[in-house]
Amino acid sequence: MNTSLSSHFSVIRPDLIREHLRMQQVNFLPVGAQEFACTGKISFDQQPESSESGVCWIQTFEAITTDKDIMRHNGTRSYVAIHMSDGSLRVIGTASEVPLICVTPKEGSYLVSVDFRTVKPMVL
Repeated sequence: MNTSLSSHFSVIRPDLIREHLRMQQVNFLPVGAQEFACTGKISFDQQPESSESGVCWIQTFEAITTDKDIMRHNGTRSYVAIHMSDGSLRVIGTASEVPLICVTPKEGSYLVSVDFRTVKPMVL
């Protein structure tokens, strides 16, 4: 089965998931995570970048939702879980680094964006 990005994502507070990220890949949505529906598919891209310290991956996430509750997360550091079409999750962030969430109001909807640097690419 071909797995693709869905039109849902979740915001997860660090205290709900950090220990699970240290141990293994997360395959569940913890109680207390907040799920958001998007007006379209999620946009996710990752590109390698070389520097003196080696290669890192720049991950870029964008989604548009009409749920105004997303504004509570603007400017906060939380994990973002991308829901895949097969029901699995892909989490942006590591046990030691939590991404910054930016929310921009836009004509009755909200653009949610995250830029995150990591040493390993996300396997989709």
